[in-house]
Formats: sequence, structure tokens, C-alpha cells
Amino acid sequence: MSEEEFLTSVKIGVVVRPPDGDALDCLEGFARIIQGQGYLVRGLVQRNAPSTPACACAMTLVDLSSNRQFQISQDLGAGSTCCRVDTSAVAEASSVLRQALACESDLIVVNKFGKLEAQGLG
Repeated sequence: MSEEEFLTSVKIGVVVRPPDGDALDCLEGFARIIQGQGYLVRGLVQRNAPSTPACACAMTLVDLSSNRQFQISQDLGAGSTCCRVDTSAVAEASSVLRQALACESDLIVVNKFGKLEAQGLG
């Protein structure tokens, strides 16, 4: 399939949530409901563990097909002001998305590219 054919065949959707809703839970919930209805859902969703005094929450990407988890945050300590995203772990997790694009799927979920990332701040 050529790039042009691929781009014209892709349909993009959005999950809209209330401003005070948890986007991560909403997106994974939606994906799991669709899976439960028999659709082939591939991709990644993010889960965050609660914050601790020593570190902000731990971020994990979860493969919707296998439930494999990728720890994408680094514990840099309570005083750190650096970005704590582990870029090598995100790169490793991206293999799930490449595989999803290469396989038959009804829905592919891409969940780690938010507003801050788009602005170069994440």
C-alpha cells in the first residue's frame, strides 16, 4: 500500500471527556469496551501510579493486545525539575504501534502524544 493510499484509508477518531474527567482512564475504558465487543484493538494506553513524596507518579504504557507494560518514567527524586520521561522506553514501546500498523486492526490507540509533547515541553 502506498503512503497516499494509506493516508486516505485512515480514519481518525477522538474520545471527548469532561474537563474534570480522567483522560487516561476514559481512553483505556473505551478501548477495553470495544475489545469486549469483539473488535481487534491494538496500540498503547497510559497508566499512572499515584504520586509519592519521593517522586511524581510513575507512568506506564500498556500494550492493549498483550498487556505488556513499558515503564516510561524515571525516578529522578523529589527535587528534580527535569523531564522524567524515559525516551528509550517510549522508543521501545513504539514497536507496538509499528506492529499495529503492519497488522490487521479495527482500532489503533495512540496515547502518549499530548499537548505538552506536541509543544515540545513534555
